[in-house]
Amino acid sequence: MSYAEAAASSGPVGIKEPIPAPVEVENTPSKAIPSVTEEDIKKEAKELKDRAVKEAKNIDAKVRKEVKHIERDTASVFQSVKNYTANSPENKKYLNRVQTELQNPVVITQLVVAVLGAAASCAIYHERGRILSDHKIVLAYHHGIVGGLLALDVLLFNTFYPKYDKKRL
Repeated sequence: MSYAEAAASSGPVGIKEPIPAPVEVENTPSKAIPSVTEEDIKKEAKELKDRAVKEAKNIDAKVRKEVKHIERDTASVFQSVKNYTANSPENKKYLNRVQTELQNPVVITQLVVAVLGAAASCAIYHERGRILSDHKIVLAYHHGIVGGLLALDVLLFNTFYPKYDKKRL
């Protein structure tokens, strides 16, 4: 006899009576607690899925109808704006001015510096949670970068713009 069998057969040490067997409980269906079968679950899941698919198709149809309605309403507005901008003498004058200005390398450099300044500002804004420091010099350093880009922009513009200005040549 193994140790486990001996322990199970004799019970606690010093007691001669064997341990009584546990009471057997008979499983009877109760009317108070409804029993749910796997078939019921599958049937209800299929019904919910079918209803969700039907509602999604209805929503999709409504959205498509609204988008077509909006496209139809805005098409005339876009066409009138396009006609106005294409035929307007003021717009042609401004487009010619922009084309002339973009031939100046200082303007291109100024645009690049402005984009870098905006990107640096966005980076500082998004990293503000990580820049948790009691030292104000850390924040001054980060803002100094943005200020330096702005100062560089002003310096480049004032120094080199007149030199490369196409309108004066």
